[in-house]
Amino acid sequence: MKLEKIDIFQRLRVSRISVWYREKQGIDRAVINLLLVTTGLMFLWMGVWRPVTEWQAFEQERYSQAQRTLFWIEEQEYKARDIVKRNKEEGEQVPIIQAITSTASTVGIALDRIQPESNQIVSVAMEEQDFNSILIWLDSLGKQHNIAIARLTIVADGDGKVNFQGRLRR
Repeated sequence: MKLEKIDIFQRLRVSRISVWYREKQGIDRAVINLLLVTTGLMFLWMGVWRPVTEWQAFEQERYSQAQRTLFWIEEQEYKARDIVKRNKEEGEQVPIIQAITSTASTVGIALDRIQPESNQIVSVAMEEQDFNSILIWLDSLGKQHNIAIARLTIVADGDGKVNFQGRLRR
């Protein structure tokens, strides 16, 4: 069986639509052509132009939002760098509890109780400690860490030993 070559253009010329179109008068053909061109342009607009313009508007908004985010991040970075710079210029302050415990261990004092309170205030209690060591500790807290005494109770325990209760603040 031999397959015949089919010419698509020849078939179109003899198709019903083609015969129908050729039978129409000139004005009817012009209207049909105008409708076909209008329909083609409508599909071109709906299928290509509108999606591209919507995508472009969406991407433009996304770009603007990304740019606003970048400006905000740069502003926050500037503020953070400024804070770090100010902290370095002012000298970094050790947290109050860390200052109290490290200074006490340097002087040789054993703290029995440390209780943080509000607004940089800490309650401290200790028993049977050397009175002179406590005075040295309080003096170094004031000079090195700017920690002051808010309330102080010292009770003698005998042999130069004392019990201490106090509130320290920065």
